[in-house]
Amino acid sequence: MEYESSEAIIFNLVDYSNTSKIISFLSSSRGKISCIAKGIKRKNNPWRYFCDRLNLLEIQYTWKPSREIQTLTEMNLHNNYPAIKKD
Repeated sequence: MEYESSEAIIFNLVDYSNTSKIISFLSSSRGKISCIAKGIKRKNNPWRYFCDRLNLLEIQYTWKPSREIQTLTEMNLHNNYPAIKKD
């Protein structure tokens, strides 16, 4: 298991459980990746404000080649493109 960082754009979100989501990203380093964001739907989790389609983020995740869904460990918002979403 290794930690990787990448700029990525969210293009799909799927509810996974009461508190988690599976987020699909287009990343600059690996192309399309899917990550589970554990606890993201809790009210005190700051990541829930970043989870919107087309947001540009800096993400950190654990990479295991044997997994289809990686584990998201950190994300920071770079740009949320409000002009695109306004239309």
